[in-house]
Amino acid sequence: MAGETGRLSRSGRMCRVAVLLAVAAAVTAGTLGEDDRSWPFAPMVQFAFKVDTNGEIHSLGIEAVDVTGRPLVVPLGGGGIGLERAEIEGQATRIENEPQRLQAIAVMWASYAPQRPRLATVHLVDTVSTLRDSTVVGKRRTTVATWSVAHPAQPGER
Repeated sequence: MAGETGRLSRSGRMCRVAVLLAVAAAVTAGTLGEDDRSWPFAPMVQFAFKVDTNGEIHSLGIEAVDVTGRPLVVPLGGGGIGLERAEIEGQATRIENEPQRLQAIAVMWASYAPQRPRLATVHLVDTVSTLRDSTVVGKRRTTVATWSVAHPAQPGER
């Protein structure tokens, strides 16, 4: 009959318990030793911290110099090259250790803005805002990594 429920079999209960234990173990392991790459079994670290009212806020971004020598800020997010700031922040250590990863930014730029001059150099930059009583009292910018684009006219070429 419709709407009638029966009892779950012993094997059905055991299967559900096994799945529950596996998910609980993955979440526990992820929380103890993983990062964003392991989400949803690990915390989203970009939201897992508190900012000191007299501390610093770090904000990573992408800047570049095009082939005409003009400096520019590469727009991130849906209205930009399609790469979110969180993705840059999650890869910051890898980019710092392997700046050639910034080549992908030049490739994305070429498809995002095909009418604009291509990028010649790409920089990963950290803008640090210093807080005093929760008010920004100073800013400084540091270049974390720099990459000279291979084949600026056709950055996707190898």
